[in-house]
Amino acid sequence: MLPALLTTILFSFSAIAANRSVSQLGSSTANVSRLLLAAFTLGIVAIITGVFPGWWVFWIFFLSGVVGFGFGDIGVFYALPRLGSRLCILYTQCVAAPIAGIIEWLWMGTSLSSLQILWAAMTLVGVAIALDPRHAQNFKKELWLSGTLFGLLAAFGQGAGAVISRYGYDVATATHETVPPMTAAGFRVFGGVLVATIAFLIVEKKERASLTQTRKRKFVILFIILNALAGPILGVSCYQWALAVQPSFVVLPIVALSPIVVIPMSMLWEGDRPSISSILGALIAVGSAIMLTLATI
Repeated sequence: MLPALLTTILFSFSAIAANRSVSQLGSSTANVSRLLLAAFTLGIVAIITGVFPGWWVFWIFFLSGVVGFGFGDIGVFYALPRLGSRLCILYTQCVAAPIAGIIEWLWMGTSLSSLQILWAAMTLVGVAIALDPRHAQNFKKELWLSGTLFGLLAAFGQGAGAVISRYGYDVATATHETVPPMTAAGFRVFGGVLVATIAFLIVEKKERASLTQTRKRKFVILFIILNALAGPILGVSCYQWALAVQPSFVVLPIVALSPIVVIPMSMLWEGDRPSISSILGALIAVGSAIMLTLATI
């Protein structure tokens, strides 16, 4: 479970950096900027490693990126200014787990024991309690409907993209091909860049006009770099590593702990103080995640 835990930490840090860049650049600009940087970096890594698994496997991971990085991250970057970091991650990571489980069960026939399903469900319950939206300072109630819809889009992209990636690894294994985690992440980012660029071209002018002219863009380049590193470059590389060795319905509940990890970060950088229910939920989620790990061994 080490790659899933690393993914959790990196995704949490990425959410904070993403929220900062969105507040200064707008959702589409911030999203496409970090994806272009990630695509360039991961492309260089793929060239250096010199491992190319074949076009069929490439297109599977590319499709995973279209769904996950493309449509999923559009949901993330538009949910962030509406719901805030903590509630946005709640949708993205927690709701993604049951979505992935249903898709993988219907498509790939993956089965899990009753005990694994129980601890996975308890992990999500704990995270939901910890992310009590009534105490999230960045939550804007007047944007609840649009934020919820974008959050659900993010969750579907995360869950469906994970299952497609898992299928890509199965195909690579069946054809005796190797897919390094950072290469798989690169293939996915390329798909995400396509969708993000189209979205940017459609809404960039309107979005730029909505930003206040007096808003200072302090350290925005740094936030884009940090978001790219913690998200699509290192975060997704660890994520692909995890999906390569475990079913997505096992990986995603662990990654769903990101909202717990992000609590001290949001306290420090966003002034978002956790409630008693957040602490209680964190204990439930962490304990359930440990039991899920033990049940998977």
